[in-house]
Amino acid sequence: MARGTLKNLKRTRPATKGATAANSTAAASSLDAARDPAPVVSNDIDGADLVGWLNCECFFSLVLVGLLAALPFNLHSNDLLQTRESYVTRAEELFSDGAFEKAASLYERAVNAEETADGHVFLAETLVRVSRAEDAIKHYKRAVDMYSDEREKMSALVSIGKLQTDIGRLDLAVLSYREVLDMQPGVETPEIADAHMQVAISLLDSQQYHEAVTHLETATAIVPTLAAAHLLLANSFRDMGQPEKAIARYKKVIKYRPRDFNGLSAMGFTHHELGNYKQALNIYRKALAVTPTAADVKYVVAALQGQHPAPARAPASYIAFLFDLEARRSAYYEWAGESWPPSESNLFHEVHGLIFTGVEKVMRSLVEDVMGVSGDAGDCWLDVLDLGCGRGGAGHEFRGLANRLTGIDLSKLAIEQATQPGLYDELKHGDLLVALQSFLPESMDLLIACDSIPYFGDLSEIMQLIFSILRSGGVASITLDEFANTDPNSQFELGFTGRWSHTPSYVEALAETTGLAIARKQAVTGKTHFVRPAPAQIYRRDDPLTHRSIVYVLQKP
Repeated sequence: MARGTLKNLKRTRPATKGATAANSTAAASSLDAARDPAPVVSNDIDGADLVGWLNCECFFSLVLVGLLAALPFNLHSNDLLQTRESYVTRAEELFSDGAFEKAASLYERAVNAEETADGHVFLAETLVRVSRAEDAIKHYKRAVDMYSDEREKMSALVSIGKLQTDIGRLDLAVLSYREVLDMQPGVETPEIADAHMQVAISLLDSQQYHEAVTHLETATAIVPTLAAAHLLLANSFRDMGQPEKAIARYKKVIKYRPRDFNGLSAMGFTHHELGNYKQALNIYRKALAVTPTAADVKYVVAALQGQHPAPARAPASYIAFLFDLEARRSAYYEWAGESWPPSESNLFHEVHGLIFTGVEKVMRSLVEDVMGVSGDAGDCWLDVLDLGCGRGGAGHEFRGLANRLTGIDLSKLAIEQATQPGLYDELKHGDLLVALQSFLPESMDLLIACDSIPYFGDLSEIMQLIFSILRSGGVASITLDEFANTDPNSQFELGFTGRWSHTPSYVEALAETTGLAIARKQAVTGKTHFVRPAPAQIYRRDDPLTHRSIVYVLQKP
């Protein structure tokens, strides 16, 4: 519209009902005037006409534009028309496609549009997929508050407990599971069975075995096919030193899950502990058929069959498992106020070659003699490294000689039990060889390795590393099972115990080649009823045989 046009605009009103033909002349003259218009000049604005125009056109247009600009969404997105159902439908599609972040956003909009218990559960499940456990727990809790159906409440509480377990809040997890159990006492449903199992897991973490066993037995009574609960129950009996009960439960695991590697390997190990070598070997082979790459099981099979695996050492996983189990069983006996039977009558120690006692005292006596020091006299100036420190047996003997005592072990549980104040200055979890490689040359005065090096066959790398980290005049005290063999081509052998034995001539020659002098050596003895006269032929004698372990004291010039 050209500038000034608004001034000259006149709105034509419609003719009134009373108009007559007498007006035709005026109309005709008006038409003539339209054909030959005369300029109309007016400086006056009709106020009524202007307001009418604004009301009819301009005002409403301006208001509409303002409203559109103020809206917080785009009409093209169709958000103005969305409902809870449409949000959920689209969120389910995104969830199926793996777009969990976008799905979570839409589920959250659905909850905001209309809050429902199911909506909070859907949102929580999606938040778990994007590692937002804390937020997921909040929504599960809101669902618990909103659900009227107790079964739905229990399901949400179980989900809360699992998430609390995942984030390490075992105390809160137990409370959540106990709330489930308290809701309907005596009710037997799969959810209740799962709650019993989860409570048991938390109790086992705090070594409350008896109460955990009660919950697991209840879970398997409710759902007899619950293989996971049978496995936990079997492992609990094994840890408590009740292998026969453990085997009965492992059989249940295999009944319901025939290809369960954990169940098979654990049952084989438990038969192994009882000295049932034939049954153990057969079950180990079944486990390897399921998982052929299991290094620890392959190593045990080689040991029982009299074979030499490559490399000539025990896998780290085997050592960690063996001594984690020993630590758990020791902790249980201490908690129960019982004492672990001596090695001569303890099958666990006997079948695994852990038959030598009092070795730490012999090691300390020889070291004090060679170095001319005495822990009782307060000669605590040595930097000492304890390889395979376990629960601290050697640490107690050598603490009096140490300015700084460092312990290394593959068993996390053993290290936890060695953390008593004032014993070790530093404890490290890791493999012996890897640990030795991490120390600076000439950083230690004394190295001790009680019952840890027999898990290696070829000792050349260990000897070189020992030489490297010892200072001049430093000493290493190690124990090695004796291999009584005169064949010079056979210098070490893997026993059915999983430990390697070495000929004295091999050790002495290797020490000399490395540059270490054998300052002292002394034999210690242990007894076992088990013998292997031929490969894969192991049996139990009525009268025990004596085996020797040699304590070597090696000194760097």
